[in-house]
Amino acid sequence: MMTPTPESDPYVLPPGVPSVRLTGCFVAPDGRPLTGKLTFAPPSVLTMRDADVIANTVAVVEIAEEDQGRFAVDLIATEAPGMSPSGWTYLVTEKLKGAEMRQYHIMLPLRPGGGSVDLADLAPVSAYSGRYLPVVGPTGAQGPPGKDGQSYTADGQGLNLTGATFSLRLADASLAKSASGLTVGLVPTSKGGTGSSTAAGARSMLGTVGKYSALLPAMTVGVPFDVVHGLNTLDVLEPSVREIATGELVNVQAMVIDANTIRISVAASHPADAFRIAVVG
Repeated sequence: MMTPTPESDPYVLPPGVPSVRLTGCFVAPDGRPLTGKLTFAPPSVLTMRDADVIANTVAVVEIAEEDQGRFAVDLIATEAPGMSPSGWTYLVTEKLKGAEMRQYHIMLPLRPGGGSVDLADLAPVSAYSGRYLPVVGPTGAQGPPGKDGQSYTADGQGLNLTGATFSLRLADASLAKSASGLTVGLVPTSKGGTGSSTAAGARSMLGTVGKYSALLPAMTVGVPFDVVHGLNTLDVLEPSVREIATGELVNVQAMVIDANTIRISVAASHPADAFRIAVVG
């Protein structure tokens, strides 16, 4: 925008309405004046008690070719005594030929000495519909008495009412309640849960088997290797050892050391990651 010389405005606001003259100039980057339309939208209803005026529509400014991109318009100030609401903002909409439509909010408070202000000098602000002034009228007649307050009854099926406070009764220790809400803990197998917080414990409670598999490190004939499977059971099946390159299953000697460990020995040495072992139990 460029600073223009304010033009005359054909519309005159009623006496007593606080106003600010807004000016501006729109040009293309090459200096060519732009034409189009600007709208300035106040809140849906704006009242000025001292001036006996109500404003409830937008102000429209047309920029024609002969205006050379310039405009000048007198707008109601956004802050003035006796105005409701007060401290509001205008929604400005620019619809100019050859340019993208743009919308933003501005404030137009009264200026000392009643001088004009250029649109290019106004930084867009956050939208605000203003603060409406309460209008206090005479006291009305006594209204009819209100209905008795609604009473509530708990169903007794886990929901209890003591005085004005509802409380939730928990069915068993698998449930817990706190300020953050209801928490489900260990659900017993009788209610479709596992009754455990670990995989091994869940398998034990449900009577199912688990599986462990891993690549073997480098193995040497005559040097046993302990495989820690973590299945937490002594009842493991014969481990399966598969050669990665060929898929061939090979025999190994295996011994149960404890509930989480077996010891294997190989008949031939091999490098690391050449075989994969699987343990089921």
